[in-house]
Amino acid sequence: MTTGPAWRFETPAALARAIDKYFKDIKKDDITQSGLCLELGVCKSTLNRYLHRPGYEDIVAMAKLRIENAYEVALREKGGAGNIFALKNFGWVDSVSHEHSGNAANPIITKIVREVVNVQQLEYAHAPAVDFSDNYDNFDNFDNFDDDDFLL
Repeated sequence: MTTGPAWRFETPAALARAIDKYFKDIKKDDITQSGLCLELGVCKSTLNRYLHRPGYEDIVAMAKLRIENAYEVALREKGGAGNIFALKNFGWVDSVSHEHSGNAANPIITKIVREVVNVQQLEYAHAPAVDFSDNYDNFDNFDNFDDDDFLL
């Protein structure tokens, strides 16, 4: 059986320290996921593999959330297509909806609403609770997966 490369961070605490160092040393406006990966010395697919390694999941998820938050704050403070694009990579959707109302006696009124929505939050807010744990029984070793098996 072939195995993947050795893990760069042998303990969750070591990964947490390296992530905390990145956020401490970098200017708020310069926070990016690729910057975090460069600081950690891992590619994005390896960072995603840590999301599935016991003990590391919350550490990586919180780091990604901190990066998403930086883009969210920058969008609110400065706007900009770059921040919208980055948030779309975190699962946000830029949506436009058209609402029409009226009848034969009254003129038709058209309302156009444009908003950026965090789809993951909407899905979690409206989705019924589902237990998917049975689907992952055979996925205890992620060393043999290709980079494409884990999407960012």
